[in-house]
Amino acid sequence: MGAQNALQFFKPGVLLITPGDREDIVLAACACLDPAAEERMAGIILTGGLRPCESVLKVIQKSVPVLLAQADSYRVASKVHNLTVKTRPNDLEKIALIRDMVARHVNVRKIIQALKP
Repeated sequence: MGAQNALQFFKPGVLLITPGDREDIVLAACACLDPAAEERMAGIILTGGLRPCESVLKVIQKSVPVLLAQADSYRVASKVHNLTVKTRPNDLEKIALIRDMVARHVNVRKIIQALKP
C-alpha cells in the first residue's frame, strides 16, 4: 500500500506496523499527527530489522513511541493481534503502572460525562 492510500488509517490510537525502510509511510503518518492533540497514534513498530535514515528517525521520535523489530510485518502484526493482556490482583507493580498511565493519558471525566444519560 502506498502512503497516499494509507492516510485514511492514521488515526488516534492506531499502532502502525510497517517495514523500517518504508519512509514514505512513516513520514505520512507523522505528518498527520497534531502535536497539540490529546489523542495520538499509539506508536510505530518498524519491522524487518530495517531502520529509516537518521532524519526520519528524529521526526518519528518527536511524534510517537517507536520500536524496531527484527521480524517481518506479518509476524509482528500476528503477535500483536494474539496478545492476551492479563492483570491479576497480586500484580501490584503492573496495577500501579496502569493506574499512572490512565491518570496521564485518559480523560476519565469525559468518559463519565459521555456515559450519563
